[in-house]
Amino acid sequence: MLSKRLFSTSSRQLTKVAVSKLGNGITVITKPSSGKQAVGVYLNSGSRAENAYNSGISTLLGNLVTSSKSSKDALVNEGVKYYSSNAKEVTGLLSATYPRGNSKGALSAIKNTLESLESIVSDEVVLGEQKEKSIALTEAFENSPKDMVIEHMIGTAFQGTTLGLPKYGKAETIEVLQSLDLKNYLSKNLVSSNIAIVSVGDEINHESLAKFASQLPSINSGAKADFPETSFLGSDIRLRDDTLPQAHAAISVLTPGLHDTHAYYTGLVAAQINGSYEGVASPFSPFVGSTLAQLLEENHLIDSFDHFQLAYSDVGLWGGYFASHNVGCYDETIHFALKNWNRFSTGTVNEIEFAKAKAELKLRLLKAPACPVQHSESLATKAFALGYVPSEEEISSNVDSVTSSAISKWAQKYLYDQDIAIAGNGQIEALFDYNRIRNDIMYTRSFLRARPALKSFHRSKQLLRTYATSSGGGRSKTNHFIPLTLLGLTALGLTFYNAGNNVKPPTAAIDPTTSTVQGSALFPSEKFKDPINVVFVLGGPGSGKGTQCGKLVKDYKFVHLSAGDLLRLEKNTPGSEFGELIDHYIKEGLIVPQEITINLLKNAIVKEYNNGSRNFLIDGFPRKMDQAISFENTVSEGKLVLYFECPEEIMLKRLLNRGKTSGRSDDNLESIKKRFTTFIETSMPVVEYFEDQNKVIKVNCNEPVDEVYSHVVKELKDKKII
Repeated sequence: MLSKRLFSTSSRQLTKVAVSKLGNGITVITKPSSGKQAVGVYLNSGSRAENAYNSGISTLLGNLVTSSKSSKDALVNEGVKYYSSNAKEVTGLLSATYPRGNSKGALSAIKNTLESLESIVSDEVVLGEQKEKSIALTEAFENSPKDMVIEHMIGTAFQGTTLGLPKYGKAETIEVLQSLDLKNYLSKNLVSSNIAIVSVGDEINHESLAKFASQLPSINSGAKADFPETSFLGSDIRLRDDTLPQAHAAISVLTPGLHDTHAYYTGLVAAQINGSYEGVASPFSPFVGSTLAQLLEENHLIDSFDHFQLAYSDVGLWGGYFASHNVGCYDETIHFALKNWNRFSTGTVNEIEFAKAKAELKLRLLKAPACPVQHSESLATKAFALGYVPSEEEISSNVDSVTSSAISKWAQKYLYDQDIAIAGNGQIEALFDYNRIRNDIMYTRSFLRARPALKSFHRSKQLLRTYATSSGGGRSKTNHFIPLTLLGLTALGLTFYNAGNNVKPPTAAIDPTTSTVQGSALFPSEKFKDPINVVFVLGGPGSGKGTQCGKLVKDYKFVHLSAGDLLRLEKNTPGSEFGELIDHYIKEGLIVPQEITINLLKNAIVKEYNNGSRNFLIDGFPRKMDQAISFENTVSEGKLVLYFECPEEIMLKRLLNRGKTSGRSDDNLESIKKRFTTFIETSMPVVEYFEDQNKVIKVNCNEPVDEVYSHVVKELKDKKII
């Protein structure tokens, strides 16, 4: 049994932060502390106040200040050490640590430096030296795989906006910056309403610091310029480098910023539940870490990972970073990590995990940084974004207020079926393309709680086959049978847990849309006045689906709707809104977004229904689990699935022959192979899903056409469809 001590927080005396905004516009922040002393000047600027032509100017300015004559004099004469920093929305122009008993010397040194800023940025010799130092900093940052891949993830998420600029800048822009650029930057950003003066320690009280700030003669008054608006774009960036020993990737979704307190703390708790793992460097065994750490470590899929809730003044990113030496199975690393994220949507995080994460999060948030300079920057960041600094009591209360149901609602709104930003680096050949990773954000099997839970083993068996044949990991089938069987049993247990606790699934990926049928929305209880029979026709490309459907249409008056034909028709329709998008997906052998396909099918069914038809063959659909669920929720239940089984070599031969005359852009060897892969990976789970409901008719297509047709007719008659 777990001790209550694990979930307790420290009973130490909580210290409050004092925040004031002076009449001249400067924000003054003091935090009593008995440790090291620091005082600093911060700008509400950061890389977000830069642009594509001066990216890195904040970093350069900070380096100029810390290397200036004023900085050297402060150290020699007062024992005051200068530091600078830069983040997305905050620039640490200068932060000073000082020995006890010399707070006046520290404040005097800061005042002298602020008064000398114009001369500091005008020294061309020092400017040239500090350009090289700033460029070296950007290069060092790029050589840190974790820092670099997360920075690139932010860059692709907010590409085209200033939030997407690197926080330390770009070497090519730093190299051409001049003294005039720095002076212009200071005139816009070194204004009173954009400044916070922060003290951490017990030597400078709030009243003294406010008096100091009000008497600074070198600060111009003026309004702070708002940050340019930003926007999120689901996208990815990949920098494959096979000289690195690992694969690295960071994946995130868009969340609210610091202004949305409830969403921010809910995201923090969710990130803490999955937590972090540092492999051999972890202070604990994976068995006392998160469930994700246990799963990935047990199957040798991870070296380290870290989950995060990044938050800025108006937007945020929630996600995770994953590094693995098992590069051949990196697709499995990402797959299982994202499937673990889906537990938030369904509320299957257990109470022990939940309580443990909240306790750990409070300890982390309430523990002040050991470095007073870092502590000062943290206080300035919160004050700029929120207008105040939350007290420790408020932080603790905000964490405690997060409930399991709140996490489920948060995940269904911001995580489930949302666009993602991806950055990859290193040996990432096995990292799936954007759309396949995007699909893992959507729930597939485990929220279908009413279905037999044995389907949870299918993924385990598939992974077992992968390990048995993969050269990347070099491990045998025997070595992984036990852990992967346990993995399947875990999924089995979670499925029964969901069923017993009546856990609701996430909302549908698309909303029911209004139809001409009865003039109402197509909800399951009121779709059509007369019942209809929808038979899904599935099989690999070239298995003969179209041929058999044609015969059924001729003999039994079915309406044959081919999802592929409808998409190609839409693609070729002049002025089509989705034509170019559909063309890209078809050529790449990928699955077209379900919203488009389902809408085309729905419109076609409604049209034929109004013409008196009641029996429908839907050829080549659904090809993914989310398509099946959304179609049944918004259009009609599927009565049966005709599944045409055919050897791949025969299908390939048929398609290549068809390609000589069909004129179809996807009847070529490269597209065909992609379509085979896509069918196996995404469509077979659909067949298994309907097979569990006893709705699948399997037909062997490696026979003459008429024999295949006779078997189809017999089965449909037995099922009373015809």
